[in-house]
Amino acid sequence: MRSITRKLWSIITQAQMLVIFLAFALMVVLSYLYVSDVQRKHLWTLAQDTIAHTEVNIKSDLLEPETFLGGIAETIRVMILQGKTLDEVWDYLNNITEYVTTNEQFAYATGVYGFFDVFGGKFCNSIGWIPPDDYVPQSRPWYIAAEEADGKVGTTEPYLLVSLQTVAITFARRIFDDDGNPLGVVCLDIRLDRIRQYAVETQFAEKGYGFLLSRDFTVIAHPNPSMVGIVLADQKSGIADFANELKQTGFISERISTDYRGIKSIVYIGRLYNGWYMGIVTPRDTYYKTTRNLMVMLSALGTVLAVILSLILLRIISAKIKADTLAAEVVELEKRKADIAEESNKTKSDFLARVSHEIRTPLNAILGIAEIQLHDDKLADNARDAFGRVSNSGSLLLAIINDILDLSKIEAGKMELLPAKYEVASLIHDTAQLNLIRYESKPIIFSLHIGENIPTMLVGDELRIKQILNNILSNAFKYTEKGEVKLSVSAEPMGGEDESDIMILIFSVTDTGQGMTAEQIERLGDSYSRFNMEANRLTVGTGLGMTIAKTLILLMDGQISIKSEPGKGSTFTVRLPQWTTGSSQTISRELADNLSKFRINSLSQLNKSEMKREFMP
Repeated sequence: MRSITRKLWSIITQAQMLVIFLAFALMVVLSYLYVSDVQRKHLWTLAQDTIAHTEVNIKSDLLEPETFLGGIAETIRVMILQGKTLDEVWDYLNNITEYVTTNEQFAYATGVYGFFDVFGGKFCNSIGWIPPDDYVPQSRPWYIAAEEADGKVGTTEPYLLVSLQTVAITFARRIFDDDGNPLGVVCLDIRLDRIRQYAVETQFAEKGYGFLLSRDFTVIAHPNPSMVGIVLADQKSGIADFANELKQTGFISERISTDYRGIKSIVYIGRLYNGWYMGIVTPRDTYYKTTRNLMVMLSALGTVLAVILSLILLRIISAKIKADTLAAEVVELEKRKADIAEESNKTKSDFLARVSHEIRTPLNAILGIAEIQLHDDKLADNARDAFGRVSNSGSLLLAIINDILDLSKIEAGKMELLPAKYEVASLIHDTAQLNLIRYESKPIIFSLHIGENIPTMLVGDELRIKQILNNILSNAFKYTEKGEVKLSVSAEPMGGEDESDIMILIFSVTDTGQGMTAEQIERLGDSYSRFNMEANRLTVGTGLGMTIAKTLILLMDGQISIKSEPGKGSTFTVRLPQWTTGSSQTISRELADNLSKFRINSLSQLNKSEMKREFMP
């Protein structure tokens, strides 16, 4: 039997080890695909941002000379309209050329020149270049660009400036008189050295580079100087493969191509605002280096972890039978402990309930005798004081016993509601009277606010509602030394279509007492829980009141909310669903006013009213 078990465990172990290796292999593949996708998206975003940044730099570099030429052209136009001679205009062009070629701020400019219709088609060159005899200005790109711009600054395509062996462009503007007759064309040559430099130096990885193309795919900037001026779209490989797509979409992403060094590379190209194209080349080996390294690392890590887990699995299997036996024993032990604890708790609850019942019988006799003696006018002052203390202490003890009995019912799951018709005004009046009499010795203003829309009769457990209110009001008076305690009562319909016969009875108790922190509010309702024991050492109570009140509210499907701030007081709001009696009669304004304007003096004398004394042997 043991041999069969071992063989079975051996087969299970091998299967589990195979599953582990397959799981790690799948993890490696998924991780590789995930990282590749993340890297691809990252480079796509990086390429877009880089091309956008380059576009901003090019626009910034070209804006200043374009604006500069516009000012020069306008100045020459004014000079011509003022009747200046050709020599005076030529002198101005020479001065401007000398200024821009000697000023570091205009290091990009090579000179200013022009062709003037107003002076008989004279070509004025201030940069020292002598045109050949067959030179026709009207056929030159700068003249054509100026004509197409129609009074604005036009721009030529980049070209190789042979005299300086650098790539340049020309800004040209045609000027007119006030009647729209052409006066001439003013030009400014600009070297693209700086633009070419930061375009070429753009790279995502080692051995990567950037390049610039004109609208017709002529190379403007490239790390290989011999490539400058070549039209790549006419080549049989490289960018020529993407030229048509690039013309249509303006952007290509992550295309495989062979660069000028013969290295397989990843290419990103985007069109700029002026029709040029910015390209970024990254060697493919470098591009996938991070992904390859990650795959190698994951493979090694997966192998090591698989071996370790397999060894651990063997140990676990060898100890499994012992563990199962021990687990079964532990479960049985925990079950026995739980049964003992439950039985002990039940015994404790039964004991408390029985003792409380036994204590309450003689206690009621004590309270009755004390009450009778307190109504005796002939009673001596010291005896009256003694019986008063007995009465107060007995009432407190009776309240504690009642709380313990209620808690025992709650723990035993035997707390039940007994709904019946009751008068809402009577409930409010009795609750207010009871709490006012209890705490009449404190300098506290007790105010009562009654809404007008409260039904006169409702169906619910009046006794338990009084118990909820008494607990909340009792706490408000206990923990308020001076100031005000306010009880507000209102009602509102439930709101649902199927709940038209349910009314929400709302009680709100506000005091100016000690208040509570957020942590204390969270703990409020825990059995036997009280706060600020040092400050409240003279305040009597068991800490069961709010526990019972919260339980009763839940039994009634109600809600309680608490707002409080230390030192500023608290507000308890209770919402209790109650059945209506079918009558639409509500508490009258007069009755509401009478309830709200009760006289403290008359109420405080209720417990001192005369009693007819009869001989009771």
